[in-house]
Amino acid sequence: MLTTHSRFGILNSFRFQIVAGSILLLLISAVTLVITNQRLIQSNTLEAFNANRRQISQMLNLSISPYSSSDRLEELKPFLEEMLDGGNYGISYLLLIRSDGKIVMRVGAVPEPLPPPDVDIPRAFNTGAVHSSQPILLENNTVADMRWGMSTNTLLQTAQQAKRDSMVVVFVGILIAGSLAVSMGVNAASRLRKIGEASQSLVDGDYG
Repeated sequence: MLTTHSRFGILNSFRFQIVAGSILLLLISAVTLVITNQRLIQSNTLEAFNANRRQISQMLNLSISPYSSSDRLEELKPFLEEMLDGGNYGISYLLLIRSDGKIVMRVGAVPEPLPPPDVDIPRAFNTGAVHSSQPILLENNTVADMRWGMSTNTLLQTAQQAKRDSMVVVFVGILIAGSLAVSMGVNAASRLRKIGEASQSLVDGDYG
């Protein structure tokens, strides 16, 4: 059984300090790298979603306006139904509401009750669906409220998978770097110990 003195001797040994310091430095670097990668993945995913959301908004406006101004929305409905993706990614529903509350057109599975438009897009993105609203011109210069939703489930799953892959890569890198660091630390400590012993021998008058 190790005595208290021998335990502290191990903890205070130069070799142990080098190895422990190397491992601690690697752990700190790994945690920092994982956090940075996860934030970067989340940021890039949200940025890609916002860009796609803007494009869809413009496309809907350009597609619907010519038909709505001439009261031919039913002709456009098959095209809009083709844009729906079943709730995985992209448009999940679309609703046109007149100022008097009358529904002009309904496409897809509109949630009940109708959710209000999201203001905090990052928070809504993480919930799995983003609800939007924009005005659109109908016949006789009347304005309707176009409400539509986008599912983010597929993007969230892709981002989570990318985060897990990133953590695996970092973990493997830490194992490899840790093994090398421990090996180099032990080797360096051993050489320094021999130098120290030789120096001590010279101090003690042993010149052999």
